[in-house]
Amino acid sequence: MVRFPANMTFGIWPKLVLIFLLGLLPLFGLSLGILNSSSHTVQTNISQSMDSNVQYYLGSLEAELQKIIDLKQSYIEDFDFQKLSDLATSMSPFEQTQSILRVQDRLDLVKTSSLYVEEVKVYFPMLNRTISTDNVYGMMDESEVTAMIQAQNNRDTLFLMQDKLVMAQVYPDLDQPPYSVGFAMEIELSVEKIKEQLKRTLPSSGGGAMLMDGGGKWKVVSSGGEQLAGNLNEFMWQPERQGMKSSQGIIRDADGESYFVTLQRSELLNAAVVIGLPKREALSQLEKYRVWYLYQVLLTIVVILFCSYWIYRIIHRPLRGLLKAFRQVERGKLDIRITGYTKDEFKFLYRQFNQMTSRLQHLIQEVYEQQLRSQQSELKQLQSQINPHFLYNSFFILRRMAQIPDLESVKRMTAYLGEYFRFMTRTALDEVKLTQEVGHSRIYADIQSMRFGSKIEVEFEELPEKFSGINVPRLILQPILENAYQHSLEDRVGQGHLRIQYKHNSELLVIRIEDNGDALSDETIKRLNNQLSYSGQNEEVTGLVNVHRRLKLKFGEEGGVELGRSADLGGMLVDLIIPLKQQEE
Repeated sequence: MVRFPANMTFGIWPKLVLIFLLGLLPLFGLSLGILNSSSHTVQTNISQSMDSNVQYYLGSLEAELQKIIDLKQSYIEDFDFQKLSDLATSMSPFEQTQSILRVQDRLDLVKTSSLYVEEVKVYFPMLNRTISTDNVYGMMDESEVTAMIQAQNNRDTLFLMQDKLVMAQVYPDLDQPPYSVGFAMEIELSVEKIKEQLKRTLPSSGGGAMLMDGGGKWKVVSSGGEQLAGNLNEFMWQPERQGMKSSQGIIRDADGESYFVTLQRSELLNAAVVIGLPKREALSQLEKYRVWYLYQVLLTIVVILFCSYWIYRIIHRPLRGLLKAFRQVERGKLDIRITGYTKDEFKFLYRQFNQMTSRLQHLIQEVYEQQLRSQQSELKQLQSQINPHFLYNSFFILRRMAQIPDLESVKRMTAYLGEYFRFMTRTALDEVKLTQEVGHSRIYADIQSMRFGSKIEVEFEELPEKFSGINVPRLILQPILENAYQHSLEDRVGQGHLRIQYKHNSELLVIRIEDNGDALSDETIKRLNNQLSYSGQNEEVTGLVNVHRRLKLKFGEEGGVELGRSADLGGMLVDLIIPLKQQEE
């Protein structure tokens, strides 16, 4: 049996949304996996690109500086350099001038051989002159010569001197004193050119690059990379990266921004190149795709909600109509019919529901009519089975009254019997007004009072006027009184008492019949109640059972007969229950 709960905690719409989401969840996961894989691939490509750029830059820088190293080494054996170093005092002014011009040509060759060379000059102590590419001036500062000697002894290819990045060549090699300097060549490198080339190693305009001495004595930072210099320096000097020719990683600046970092070391220069590229900038395009992916997910969820609600409306509206119809049927309203304009499966379902309710209504009507015919048959049976004992006694009383003679009592008795038998034999009416049913019961009680006299006292309460017009099945009260006389009061020794009262509230009217019969046992009350509760059609029908069935048929489950023991009189108590609500309807 299909049941439709009144309160659905998890309805159709949430289920549809959940089904759609579960169906699309693998696609979302696949898309996210592709996006993460792409992100990893892009990061790998960026790292490889940065590594390639650094290698290319470092290779080109080493090649450029190697040419300079080779040139300055070759000048050690140059004729003019040798003469000006060792024989300058013995040369004529003309010879000195010629040699100086040829030295300037060689210095100019060094300057023009590399874009990194800013200025070249050489100091000849014997000549007491410093020669540059375009000038000749006095002696070189002693601190500069000392710095160049120290750098050459330390095998420093590049070193910092008076805020200048220079290369040096001192002749002769002064590893051991007391040799004197023959000449000292100073090659100043263009820091701006180095910065410019460092900037070109970056795949984009963001980030920063740095050329740093292996001993940390000097560094050149690309333009725009000053803010990142401290982080690059920290990255280079991390213990786990010492001794590594190349390394890659990720750093985070003070503002929390992440950078891809690549490190390459040069043995020739005893230096390293470190570049850092903002992760945000490097992955900006990919981040756009990630944002678009989130938008796609949100849009998909909105579409799912809309489509689910649309489907929910398509299904729920006819289903709700069907549910309402079932609830009407549950309340007993079988004439409900569902009409719909849909041309789908619900149209067939509605048609089947209408056929079902129509068939149920027809079957219930048949059962009702069958029960009604059965009750009418039982009623007619009761009508036809006039108690012979009652009839004989009535005629015996009439005879005795006539013999006395007591004509007034005879008149009264015959009038009572006439009214009694007219009501009993009127078979055309199944229902009467309650006041008529009570009037017939009073006549029956009057007949019995003429028979028993003062032996049985009858207390008949007046029917409230507002209940007199209630329609009730015919012969519901007299059979109860007959049972009281026949089974409780007729054979009682002593004074008998019979009482009829009316109890009521806003919902029920109860006609209560009580007697003081002394032959009633608890087992009898239990047996009689069982007979009333038993619904078998093959059971022998008594007046009490007949009344109970007809009240049920007329007033539903709330009507009927209830039995018990009278609290005041001690005998049988019979309640005829009539619901007032149905009377109002």
